[in-house]
Amino acid sequence: MLTILGIQDREDAITNLLAYCFNSSGEFRVALLRSICGQETTPTERWTAYTRLSLAGAGVPDLVLHGGDGPSGRLIVIENKLKADEGEDQTARYCSPEAIAALSRRFDVKRPPTFVFLTLFPDQRPNAGPPWVTTTYRQLLDVFEANSLPSDSIGSKLLSDWRDLMADFYDSAVVTDEDIFLEKLRGDRGLEGNYLYFISFMQDLNLANRLTLEDWFRSSQTGRRYYGAVISKADWHPEEMKPDLDGRWHLDAVRHFNIHVEPQFNVLTGVLNLYIHYEINPYRPDRWVTANVDFDERRAYGERRQRFIGAFANRVPLDVVIAGGCNQIGKATCDFVGSTTEAVRHTLERLIETISLRIDESLQQLAGQP
Repeated sequence: MLTILGIQDREDAITNLLAYCFNSSGEFRVALLRSICGQETTPTERWTAYTRLSLAGAGVPDLVLHGGDGPSGRLIVIENKLKADEGEDQTARYCSPEAIAALSRRFDVKRPPTFVFLTLFPDQRPNAGPPWVTTTYRQLLDVFEANSLPSDSIGSKLLSDWRDLMADFYDSAVVTDEDIFLEKLRGDRGLEGNYLYFISFMQDLNLANRLTLEDWFRSSQTGRRYYGAVISKADWHPEEMKPDLDGRWHLDAVRHFNIHVEPQFNVLTGVLNLYIHYEINPYRPDRWVTANVDFDERRAYGERRQRFIGAFANRVPLDVVIAGGCNQIGKATCDFVGSTTEAVRHTLERLIETISLRIDESLQQLAGQP
């Protein structure tokens, strides 16, 4: 039903569903508080869920749970994240002194609230950090029982549908050798379980030459949604650039660079590309670098980067084309149509190892230059 209505990934709709079931079912209330909020209660304890309360100019959190009466009562603020990223300063505003004071006045509660960041994706975190506690829908799914569903047929049907969608989403993380790789990456029932598949696949790669999977991400630009991973090692990003006491940034061409191999899957086209990046460490846009780094240091960095590209181009694998701008220096487009996950894995492992050896040779050549 949720999929038919096209609301399976609408945060407001799922927040409304959770609030309705929380208010109408004592069993579900106990399960949600225990699994998502880490708090114990009983089916008869007085609790109420409120959606989208305005907190005195500090924002509108998705869900506020109020339990008990008077100053000793409990408050739980839940930010519900499905596919969207966090808005600017969103979690910081919700736990600000102004927001806490607004909650205290409204509910006459003196105890500090508990802040819960509820997300589908295991790698998503609140920008504000503590006091927010991150939890995933996996924890709620693990405690779902038939008697946790609301007694009325509508609530039970909707929550059962949501439970099935969550189960399908987390099952997407399972990778087998016989999978048709691109079909799995393009398959999605609306919650982007294919991103979990991408993460699991990247984690399964057997990386040689001391390489490690350092990060993964999903991103969206105009007309382009893609999943990415960052594969690198310590030798390829020796040190991060930091500001001096006067606030001026100093760029050392020999130390402040970051080389990494970045597999990217374009969700719209269904194509997986392998990018090679050589960029400032930590990454900053060109405009920022121009405004904050002296010209001579920028020039020295650019010259060394060009020498590296020249050295790499002389020994580049046939699959790689030298191309790019201020970050990218090379790209390999891989044709995996109809390929099994096992075949794709072996191809990528060999290609990444070959690229990494050529990068090491190019860095060694630069080390011998003045």
